[in-house]
Amino acid sequence: MKANIVIMGQSGNGKSTIVNAIMGKDVAPTGKGTAVTTKNQIYSTSYRLGNDYWSLNLYDTVGIELSDKVTQATLIDIEDHLRKSQMQSSTFDVNVVWFCINNRSSRFQDFEIDLIRKLSYEYEIPFVIVMTQCLDNQIGEFEKSIKKEMPEAVTARILAKDYTLRGGTTIKSYGLNDLLALSLTEYNRMKVRVLESKLNAIQQELDVSEWYINNYENKAKKCIEDYADKAEKIGWLPAGCIPFVHGLCIKMVAELHDIYGLSSSEDFAANIFTHIIVGLLATPFMAVPFLSSAVARDYVEAVGEVYADVLSNAIKHSKYSDLSNQKIMTERIRQQLNLRKGR
Repeated sequence: MKANIVIMGQSGNGKSTIVNAIMGKDVAPTGKGTAVTTKNQIYSTSYRLGNDYWSLNLYDTVGIELSDKVTQATLIDIEDHLRKSQMQSSTFDVNVVWFCINNRSSRFQDFEIDLIRKLSYEYEIPFVIVMTQCLDNQIGEFEKSIKKEMPEAVTARILAKDYTLRGGTTIKSYGLNDLLALSLTEYNRMKVRVLESKLNAIQQELDVSEWYINNYENKAKKCIEDYADKAEKIGWLPAGCIPFVHGLCIKMVAELHDIYGLSSSEDFAANIFTHIIVGLLATPFMAVPFLSSAVARDYVEAVGEVYADVLSNAIKHSKYSDLSNQKIMTERIRQQLNLRKGR
């Protein structure tokens, strides 16, 4: 049987030390807190677990750092390696990632959490968060915080190499065989756990979208009614008051944008209204020589309903993570408006 194990994490977290301990000799360069590994490297060996012999392929990777060009190249290589490993694997092979974190670190960074979830869900591969350089086997506050942030995560504590204290006392290495046994014997259980977590994440995103749209559609209806009431109160006025009604519409468009949680400005609302919405609805409105309360109300309601529907459709075609990206959402809104214009 074969196991492909990717070992990743930030520089200085003991990845190469783990490789050397499993290989039984110094094959990977190590250092103290520095980026010693300069390229991703595969090391192969055999391992006996009970009556079974495993062929281990250890993929030692360059340290990943936030917003680092080397990291981007490293991640591309890691994803390529994961893809190829899975394509070449048989039913009984193991594909797992050990994500190493120094037990003496102060916190688990957000980009690490996002990266683990992204790769785990995309490749449906189990991750084991390996707490390295643990001088004892007691779960500390740092590891508890990780479990709190990622309750679905599997963790393991190890000391891959004997550690000598200043007084001369040596703490013997431990945990590596347990980590291997966990990865090999519990692989199917961890795989199921990943799939369940992925399905839950997908369902949560769908639920958020449905709640988001339903909640804000109701708020949008109330907003449209309020502006329609304001328009209705103007009574019988000459066509010269049309700019006043347009001003109400621009404010309503801006408010609807805010209701849906999409950042904008009044200039943006005016541009959307003037160049697109007017083209959809203004012709019959402009032909009325005297503006009645009913006409003004109907026009404001029509503008509001069009834009609220556009916003709902733009969100339905977006991921939850897209909603905070003004550039993406602005383009989606323009696309929806242009689709209406082309009808």
